[in-house]
Amino acid sequence: MKNNPPHIVKVLSYKKTIGIFIAILIFYFIGNVIYKEWDKISLYDWSPRLSWLTISIFTLCIAFLMAATGWILVLRMIGVRIGWIKGNSILLISLIGRYIPGGVWSVLGRIYLCRLEGIPDSKSSISILLEQAYPLVSAGIVFAASLLFWDDTTSAIRLLPVIVLLPLFIVFLHPGPFLKISNPIP
Repeated sequence: MKNNPPHIVKVLSYKKTIGIFIAILIFYFIGNVIYKEWDKISLYDWSPRLSWLTISIFTLCIAFLMAATGWILVLRMIGVRIGWIKGNSILLISLIGRYIPGGVWSVLGRIYLCRLEGIPDSKSSISILLEQAYPLVSAGIVFAASLLFWDDTTSAIRLLPVIVLLPLFIVFLHPGPFLKISNPIP
C-alpha cells in the first residue's frame, strides 16, 4: 500500500474494516446459538466414527464443489466467463453469509464478490435466480412423476397433472424460458 494514492488506501482500509466486522458478526451469531443450545449440545454423545466422519466431510466437499460448478455453468450460459477456481471461491466465500440472520447475506455477498471480478450485478443476480430455479424445476418433475404412484386418487385426477405439469417442467429445464422471464426485453 506504499505506492497507492491516499484515497485508495482509505478505501482499502474501509473494506478491510467491514470484512473484519462481518467476520466478528458471523462468529457472534454462531457463538450465540451454541450458548443458547449448550444444554442440548452437552448431552449429545460425541463419539463419531472416523470412517463415517471422513466420508461425510468428503461428501459435503463434493456437494459444495458440484454446486459451485453448476453456478459457473449457469454464468457461462448467460455469457459470463469465469475460471473454475475463482467461481468456486466466490460461491464458497459467499456461503459464509448463511450464518448471519436475515437470509440474504449469502446472495448479497456473492453479488458483491462478482462485482469485484467485473461481473455486472444484473448478470450475477440472474445467475443466482437461475441457480435457485433449477432445483425447483427438478423437484416439480419428481412431484409430477410421483403422482402416478399415489393410491388415494382416481387415475384421471392423477394423470391430468402429470400430462400438464411434467411437460411444463421439462420445458423449463432448458435455460431459454428462464432467460426470457428474467430478461423479457431483447
